[in-house]
Amino acid sequence: MTGGGKEASLLYSLKPATDLPPAPEAPPSWKLTIPEPTTLLAYNTDKIMTRPSPDESRALEGPRWNDSLPILVQAKLIETFENAGYTDDVTRTLGDFPNSDQLSIDIRRFDVSAGDDPTATIVILAKLQDPAGGVIGSKKFDVTEPATGNEPRDYVDALRAAFEKVALDILDWSTTTLASAPPPPPPADDAGAADMPAEDMPAEDMPAEDMAPEDMPPEDAPADFDGLPMPPEPDEATQ
Repeated sequence: MTGGGKEASLLYSLKPATDLPPAPEAPPSWKLTIPEPTTLLAYNTDKIMTRPSPDESRALEGPRWNDSLPILVQAKLIETFENAGYTDDVTRTLGDFPNSDQLSIDIRRFDVSAGDDPTATIVILAKLQDPAGGVIGSKKFDVTEPATGNEPRDYVDALRAAFEKVALDILDWSTTTLASAPPPPPPADDAGAADMPAEDMPAEDMPAEDMAPEDMPPEDAPADFDGLPMPPEPDEATQ
């Protein structure tokens, strides 16, 4: 497919998911960071990719995405969360939310199989991690959408429709998984002596006002030399 004319200068974008669930009535217990997705070199581009055969990739000549694909996927995923009522709970920048969970996205496939029955295919591996890096859950999303023809715009429309589906699936899975995840354990500093009842605390860690008299450390007594033998007087003969 060559494209040409006006089609060659067009730039396309993805769209966030629509047909969203109702917004949450209360803020969630989590904060989420969605960093830029990872992907293979073939998809780390603004080119719109096709697959003429199972082992061949080829870019459309002319029309392109209006940004690199990973950045577009990140932006439209975040917009999907925001439109679903999580504007204050999701970010793209690491460090915006202290101790936030993270949604890592790996784009495995994002192209259209060319031929008699052109079909857009998107394969994404999503992984949720807690602030310590532990895996909360992971899932592979595999979505297809038939194209209505073999023109560049038909391919773009099929990819956009497939992305809306996968963005909605990722939103539903992420919010459900985070809501059911057990809370992370408190930091070691917060789970130590500060939370221990005074009666169970070692004497050396106990504040003085909480100690019983028998637990008080002895005060340093003055030196007592009364019971020590006196040194002998020097012998006059040796002086």
